[in-house]
Amino acid sequence: MSNSHPYCSNKNCRLPAPHIINQIKIASKLTWKQLADKFETSERTLRRHARQSDKENRKIKQKRGRKRKIDGLLLDWLRECVIAINKIKPTAQRALAEIFNCSQSTICLSLKRARVVYKGFTYQSIEQLRLKNRAKINYFINVTLPYLLAIGANIFFLDETGFRCNMVLRKGYGWKGLPTIKQKFGERGKNHTLMFLAQITNGEKVIHWRLIEGGMKTQDFHQFLTDFNPPNNGKKNVVIMDNLSVHKATKSCAKLKLPTIAELLVSKNVEPIYLPSYTPELNPIEKKNNILKGDVRKAEARTKERLFSVIEERVKFFQKEDLTKYLDNSVKECLMKLDATSPTENDKYFWHTERWHKMCQGSRHLAIIARTFVLQDMQLLKN
Repeated sequence: MSNSHPYCSNKNCRLPAPHIINQIKIASKLTWKQLADKFETSERTLRRHARQSDKENRKIKQKRGRKRKIDGLLLDWLRECVIAINKIKPTAQRALAEIFNCSQSTICLSLKRARVVYKGFTYQSIEQLRLKNRAKINYFINVTLPYLLAIGANIFFLDETGFRCNMVLRKGYGWKGLPTIKQKFGERGKNHTLMFLAQITNGEKVIHWRLIEGGMKTQDFHQFLTDFNPPNNGKKNVVIMDNLSVHKATKSCAKLKLPTIAELLVSKNVEPIYLPSYTPELNPIEKKNNILKGDVRKAEARTKERLFSVIEERVKFFQKEDLTKYLDNSVKECLMKLDATSPTENDKYFWHTERWHKMCQGSRHLAIIARTFVLQDMQLLKN
């Protein structure tokens, strides 16, 4: 018979591969005896050789290299254990190596495979986790904002930020292994406060801002709102701001013989709405302030005039930009933080699962941490 079929992986065997023999047997409908005569071998040898295909299919091939010490379920334990412990205090890889009874290099490689990296925190005010404040946040996101968008209201957000005249870039390129040095003035210079109020919409919008020297006082904020001219298009005007004391000034306005902030806004046909406490991420102006500070650092503004021109250039860009994306990102960021740290859904926490308790039985260190988590959850729920 011609040797046109691929041969077996065994170099000493001149028969075709086992799965090829099985295919020939089914297609030709020959008996094993007739097939053995064509291959010039015995029927017993041919049957044994054909059975090798079933064995190879059932055999689990081992990957190259040494067998991993932390894999499968144990790798899941390591990933969830590191993330859970890190919420209480930073844990070194050496301590994890003692817990999992392996070397530090094994922990390092296993964390890479588990896609767990050491990175900077995204901070969240712990007051957001209190049930009363969570209810206010959910009401603002699920009721207030959808209602304002549904009626087509003119939505304005307001916030303030500070600038120094010695601000420089924080990062830059340099040689590996050597420090990247950037010169900076030792004198911080005068502080400048930017009051920024912008309409969140796509298209023509009203952006009102003012740059002053020093900190913002009640008289400065009152004058800023006095100069604000909301659109008179028959729609409801709303200004959303945080709970800064100046934003709710009453006694200080009375001393200056001025109407209160609320009365001033009502006289301009504007309704003030205050954000839930400790939720700056819900204000899209915070993200614009970060962009403005980045521009000031690049320009290295040293005078108030230069600072004013840099902000003015960026405001022209904001006039053409769709500002609704900043509001979408703000809401997503707040919801992400709440979903990641929800004290009312303890079944999602790793330290409330059977897997965590089994690990705690073999480690006194983990048992202490587990009790700490439970006490924290109880305290949050009480508040």
